[in-house]
Amino acid sequence: MGVFSRSWALTKLSFSVISDDKELLVFPFLSAFFSVLVLGAFWLPLRLFIQEPSQINRSSVVFWGCLFVLYFILTLLSTFFSVCAVHIIKKRLDGGTEGLSESFAFAFSRMNLIIGWSLVSATVSTLLRMLESAVNSRRENNPMGLVVGFIVSLFVVGVKVSWSIVTLFVIPAMVYKDLGPFEAIKDSTQTIKKTWGESLVRNYGLGLIQFFVLLFGLGILVLLAIGLGIGAGSTMGVIIMGALAVAYIVVVFAVFSMADTVYNTALYAYAATGQIPQGFDREVLEQAFKTK
Repeated sequence: MGVFSRSWALTKLSFSVISDDKELLVFPFLSAFFSVLVLGAFWLPLRLFIQEPSQINRSSVVFWGCLFVLYFILTLLSTFFSVCAVHIIKKRLDGGTEGLSESFAFAFSRMNLIIGWSLVSATVSTLLRMLESAVNSRRENNPMGLVVGFIVSLFVVGVKVSWSIVTLFVIPAMVYKDLGPFEAIKDSTQTIKKTWGESLVRNYGLGLIQFFVLLFGLGILVLLAIGLGIGAGSTMGVIIMGALAVAYIVVVFAVFSMADTVYNTALYAYAATGQIPQGFDREVLEQAFKTK
């Protein structure tokens, strides 16, 4: 229970940082906006040449090459804006100030690290997708084939979860220590060992809180639509409620994504420097780093 209480205390402090510096929310919105543009750029040309998804040759070098490029660009965008956010948060936690333009300049100065990490991440993602595709395409309709496919699927899920855990502090490591991708992964793993309980409880606990917030807000919108008598026959009403639902989902994801980034940065800052970030409680952080 101590882990949960400390995790919740740090989560509340993370939201307070966002409340004081609302411009931080610009970064997840920009990341989402450009990611949608990239997805559209890849999807629209494919639809001109491939009418049915079954026509895609998933063993094709071109297919996997395109998928790798897509993963690379999406990771590049996400990492770039995350570096911008972590840089600003770092300055805030140190008691200073930093503008958006300075954060963009800092991220551009770390483009070699961002590109390196994006290549590593895209490679891992593509290899995992290739493994999943190979299992699905060779799965036979017999008990042994199903068992082997199930075991391999579990292995892939385990690798994905492990990868998400060991890379939790990669971005802060790049910002604080100017580390390349492999050094950042090693540093992130060492930090995870120090904050094992808090890191995982927050990582998955915050996702659970986000789910309930989404459920609550969307439930309110449904009740509002029912109260206003908006049904399937009311095209304009459905469009308006749908737009409100999408806007609500985007805002919730942006806020919780940034809270996650603030939380990670605060934990990493204490692990890297031993200094208590401004606005955070010394006792809570020191307890978070007790030997696990």
